[in-house]
Amino acid sequence: MKVANAVGPAGLEQRIAGFRPARNQPSSRVPSLAQMVPRGARRPAYIAVKVFHSLAFWTIQSAIFYLVYKGLRRESDRGAAIAVAIAGGESMIYAGNGFRCPLTGLAEDLGAESGSVTDIFLPKWLASNVARIYTPLLALGLFLHARNIFSFSRGPIENRRGAG
Repeated sequence: MKVANAVGPAGLEQRIAGFRPARNQPSSRVPSLAQMVPRGARRPAYIAVKVFHSLAFWTIQSAIFYLVYKGLRRESDRGAAIAVAIAGGESMIYAGNGFRCPLTGLAEDLGAESGSVTDIFLPKWLASNVARIYTPLLALGLFLHARNIFSFSRGPIENRRGAG
């Protein structure tokens, strides 16, 4: 098989020559969302994608911080469960899409040069380190809540420490 080099977000990656991901292949039956947008409306649609992504990012970020905060306070409640659902759902979508934001392809189809939806509304240092920052925070929050849930069956913390 013939192999060609392609520049990807993490540097050079190997790609089989002639292979194209399914989202880039034209379909005669179902047009992509970007194909349904008139050419004159693609720039506003691209900005709308960026605004939506920014709102989603801030919601997910807030859920992760809330999860860590409640875990440190030993309060595993309904709000923490909702935060887990938000952050966990986003993580599954991200991983299921090959660790690439699904909005990146839409942004590229709408005419973005890089396809990155974080380059305008997030500081560059944050946009380039999102996974490195929020993955450990999410893991910490999940660990804290697992600790809370599994220690709950042994009684209040003060009683376990012999302070009572």
